[in-house]
Amino acid sequence: MLLFISDDDKTEPRFQSDQYRANSTRPIFGVDVDRLRPDQSVTIDDAVVGWPARSLKDIPSGDYFVQAVINRYETFVRGDGHTVKMPMDRRRAALGAEAGNFYSKPVKMHLDPARGGEIRISMDEEIPPTRSRRTTAQVKYLTVPNDRLSKFWGRPMSLGAIVLLRSDGTHTPIRVIRC
Repeated sequence: MLLFISDDDKTEPRFQSDQYRANSTRPIFGVDVDRLRPDQSVTIDDAVVGWPARSLKDIPSGDYFVQAVINRYETFVRGDGHTVKMPMDRRRAALGAEAGNFYSKPVKMHLDPARGGEIRISMDEEIPPTRSRRTTAQVKYLTVPNDRLSKFWGRPMSLGAIVLLRSDGTHTPIRVIRC
């Protein structure tokens, strides 16, 4: 579970962080949860390490927008005997923005590390599945089942491709893009 904290209300806090760069100015805190039940709560306290603020105690007192996301992972029993948990690729790039993840609406609240307190957030939203891509006269989306990947990952897997076709009516591909 990820907790996003921001003093900017222009967009949701979960969209203000960049998972690929270490220069984020918006604090993020995260804890591992497994088999979380709907009635179960998650605690993020001073012991939880965050970035760029190392602890909740390092956040200056003030008004913030707080939002939580459960970044859902799936369990894979691989063909080599190892079991791993990881998120399935569902064509979204933003941290926590994968289809099927649960999240809260942003909540404005006053945080004061000196006084402590409790933040209660309801995870009552779910990111919907992405729309299917539509094939057009110039763009073809292909999905091909792959036996080797399926055997390795322990479940049916496919390779995808986007094929751009010539506008002159010929069907000679001009470019293939991995998807």
